[in-house]
Amino acid sequence: MFDIGFWELVLCAVIALLVLGPERLPGAVRSLARWVRAVRATVNAVKNELSQELQLDELQKEFDAEKLHDDLHQAEQQAMQALTPRQQASLNQLQQAAAEVQRPYADAPATEPTTAAATTPSRPSKPATPPVDTPD
Repeated sequence: MFDIGFWELVLCAVIALLVLGPERLPGAVRSLARWVRAVRATVNAVKNELSQELQLDELQKEFDAEKLHDDLHQAEQQAMQALTPRQQASLNQLQQAAAEVQRPYADAPATEPTTAAATTPSRPSKPATPPVDTPD
């Protein structure tokens, strides 16, 4: 947090001992420790409160999304019920066309994919060019 090393702490302790004296130094250390604990507790409380607020906000967004999805589904159902006969006939034709398009894929047998080893030619075990001798 604060880039304070060991020797800086020793220097602060020596200065505090010289300024406060041996009688008041223990009380000052206790008082400083209380302040540090209070600050840490306050920081932790703020962190926890922010975390809870974020979780609450997340839950609210999820609830709103679910409610929106339900509302859209309900509107879709109401719209499907309120179709005119001409719209209903068009919808039925589209559904039949979609079923006919999917039928050949549903009836076709599954083919096994070819492996890469079967399609890749084998490599020769020896190099194609002989090694070149270089004079020493």
